[in-house]
Amino acid sequence: MFRKLVGFLFLFAALQSHAQESEWVYHAKQGDTLWDICLKYTNKRGCWITLSKYNNVANDRAIPVNSSIRIPVGWLKKPLAVGNVVYVAGVAKYSRWDDKESVQLVAGQEVHLGSKIRTGGNSLVKLLLHQTNEVLIKESSELVLERFSSSGSNVLDEEIILNKGSAEVDVDSGKVKNRFIIKTPAAIAAVRGTEFRINSKGEQMRGEVLEGQIDVSSDQSRQSVPAGFGVSATKGKAIEPPRALPPQPKMEKASVKSPLPARVDWEVVSQAEQYQVTLYDSKEQILSIDTVDSNWIVYDSLDKTCYLVKVHSIDSEGFHGLDSQTSLCVLDDLASVDLHDQISLQDDGDNLLVSWEKVAEAESYKVQVSTDEEFTNVVEEITTSDTQVTLSKEKGQKVYLRVISMDNSGRVGLPSNVLHYNDRSLLYSILTTILLTGIAFL
Repeated sequence: MFRKLVGFLFLFAALQSHAQESEWVYHAKQGDTLWDICLKYTNKRGCWITLSKYNNVANDRAIPVNSSIRIPVGWLKKPLAVGNVVYVAGVAKYSRWDDKESVQLVAGQEVHLGSKIRTGGNSLVKLLLHQTNEVLIKESSELVLERFSSSGSNVLDEEIILNKGSAEVDVDSGKVKNRFIIKTPAAIAAVRGTEFRINSKGEQMRGEVLEGQIDVSSDQSRQSVPAGFGVSATKGKAIEPPRALPPQPKMEKASVKSPLPARVDWEVVSQAEQYQVTLYDSKEQILSIDTVDSNWIVYDSLDKTCYLVKVHSIDSEGFHGLDSQTSLCVLDDLASVDLHDQISLQDDGDNLLVSWEKVAEAESYKVQVSTDEEFTNVVEEITTSDTQVTLSKEKGQKVYLRVISMDNSGRVGLPSNVLHYNDRSLLYSILTTILLTGIAFL
């Protein structure tokens, strides 16, 4: 009797100690027994006895195929990799379930069951779990990989805990049956859709569904949230009914081609207090996330290549809406026109002929005539698509000329070198008159 009591107390203590521990979910195969599972995957003494109680398995030798057998992470022989890091922007720390020390998280590394990931300010981490589901962990967040099933099974069990911060999740329901759950201190979101956002702050949670549907539950109530709607939850209170997300902004252009500084505009959304703008590179990695009050953003320090810009509205309650997007291609500066003294400027007697060589990618040219070399007093300005122009002379004046290249994308080249012309026709006329008058008196 005493031995049975000691054994019971030992088992109870063991179960209690692992009640909050991360778990691996093994899906039983044909012929599996708890003894075989324990022998193959764990180093836990008395595992098969404890595991039967832990999973309420009455008959160890008759486990139905695909039965879920939960195994605490601390029992496993080796750390279980459940995904890998797609990329890291900024600073992120990583620690395994039993490690007190954390290390720098880097792209390409594996992440393990029970591990914790913490992002710093202006930092991001993108995970690919089971080669199927994507999780984007945003700045100042803490996430735990809590419960995962064995890979290769027909059903994927994945549970993560978002202690604080924000995450975006994209669940690929087309490959296998997914049971994806994300927990916060305020509520739990179970996925029946594909793409959603979760924000956790203290005892409050906010969820936004972009595609599909999620079920949000707490100890007080439950709500189903469809695509285009959001929900908020506070610990200890009933979950609020779903509300429509703010409308998508309408982009001014489907694509933007511009030199730096490059500006992207969208139409004002009346319900929006702010806008969030996300810049992606050609590999769809996030380069920056900006929150702006205006309906435009300017980028002034990008490489000369193409990007994707996504924009969504943020309403007065902090809900984020659906994204609109446009492509942004940053162009090289347009080349300048090169003028030559003896070739580019010709005097035909009544007019001046200015000509130049075509500039690559230029669609038009602006020709300016000024009475000063700084072009603060422009007396004539002509825009042409040709590479030459005829100008009338400024009688008796010295003038300065320059040409500026332009294209249809808004690029403007630097002004060309400056040529000058001093009209002496009036002086010649006066001298000729004096000469002729003198001859007449002879």
